[in-house]
Amino acid sequence: MDINFYHKRYTPKPGKVRVIIDSDTRNSIDDQYAISWLLKSPERVEVEALYAAPFSHCVFSELDASGVAANYIAQITKGGGTPEQGMKGSYEEILKIGSLCGVDLKGKTFLGSPHYCKAEGEPVDSEAARDLARRAKSGPLIYVVAIGAITNIASAIMMDPSIIDNIVVVWLGGEPLHFPQTFEFNLSQDLIASKYIFDCGVPLVYIPCMTVASHISVSEAELMANLSDKNELCDYLSGIVVELLPKDASAADPMMLYNKFGNLLGVYDMDEDMFADFPTKHYAASRIVWDLAAAAYVINPAWCPAVEKSSPVLLDNSVWGESDSMRHPIKVCSFVFRDCILGDLFHKLTTA
Repeated sequence: MDINFYHKRYTPKPGKVRVIIDSDTRNSIDDQYAISWLLKSPERVEVEALYAAPFSHCVFSELDASGVAANYIAQITKGGGTPEQGMKGSYEEILKIGSLCGVDLKGKTFLGSPHYCKAEGEPVDSEAARDLARRAKSGPLIYVVAIGAITNIASAIMMDPSIIDNIVVVWLGGEPLHFPQTFEFNLSQDLIASKYIFDCGVPLVYIPCMTVASHISVSEAELMANLSDKNELCDYLSGIVVELLPKDASAADPMMLYNKFGNLLGVYDMDEDMFADFPTKHYAASRIVWDLAAAAYVINPAWCPAVEKSSPVLLDNSVWGESDSMRHPIKVCSFVFRDCILGDLFHKLTTA
């Protein structure tokens, strides 16, 4: 293992960098922000291609037989159905964002995997996977901003492992390495692909969701003050968030979702009685724009402090296994400067 191979790839150099975006854009509202921001950063980013990632909410149904989590997810997202339906919806949403940004993305946007990986070492064939396997063979280093299930990217590497030499994957998904579990939508949908991305040796910048990307939260008042009535793109982006914001204290339901069914499962000792004993009576609604963290790393890595660690072992039940120093290093983001990120975003979306 050549440690220097990884050291020299992890921090983007000043100047313009090649970028590919892999996104489940139709799933929610944060991909739209990340794509728009990257497209509006031409001084820093050359967006060469965009891939539609598969997504489905079936992973929540499998985790939660009561349906509470699935019902909540249906309320706060924009799409669903099968992974292929989610992928095709994402393809259309990518084109829509391009149009709002004044960019024709049709020749740059590729359909992704119609389903998740079915077996270790077996790639899912798609336009996106084939494009990455081809594109990574030419030109300077490419940063792959992955903000969905990692199926497309893992499949491309399975097709041609040599592309590891010329790509860096910046992936938002999963939870911090010290959490007792790592259940999270992007990571848990396709565990085969997720395990592979940690094992295959690709240079990986890993951005956990809770306690890291979760810092990037925006309120309705903030969006109205900074984006509303500025232009058509800004109206669309602010509108898709405001439309889904909860309006009253009943929105404390996400606390139950995170603790019992998802991201914060097992992080602290609290039984369900605590929610009744200490009810939430007032609620200042905001929305986490998770995917901005991955875009921020390539736009300005100083906004995303990160350290090198041995690549973790991901087990079949979305739990971290034992790792050791013999595994290749990945870069793990530990914080994001939310104010810097949103300040740059609002400026570019309203002036570029």
